[in-house]
Amino acid sequence: MTTNSLFIRVLTFSTLCFVWYFAIWLVAVPLTIWYVYNFRAYELVVLGIYIDVYFLSQLSIPYYTLGFLALVIFMEILKPSLRKRDTI
Repeated sequence: MTTNSLFIRVLTFSTLCFVWYFAIWLVAVPLTIWYVYNFRAYELVVLGIYIDVYFLSQLSIPYYTLGFLALVIFMEILKPSLRKRDTI
């Protein structure tokens, strides 16, 4: 991973932490989909755990963790078919 790519990844993840914490949905959802498509985004599951632990005051369904986990697994399965390129 190049320095430029690492910088973009860290900056994007920091932005994702901010927009998900403050629930800015119009920025968070498309940026998350772009991030998951371009990188292996296992750290989003950890972010979901942190957000759920911070906001859940009682035992409940951890929506952020389950949502991020499902998105990461779904995108890792879907990525090879989306990036398939036919060369002649």
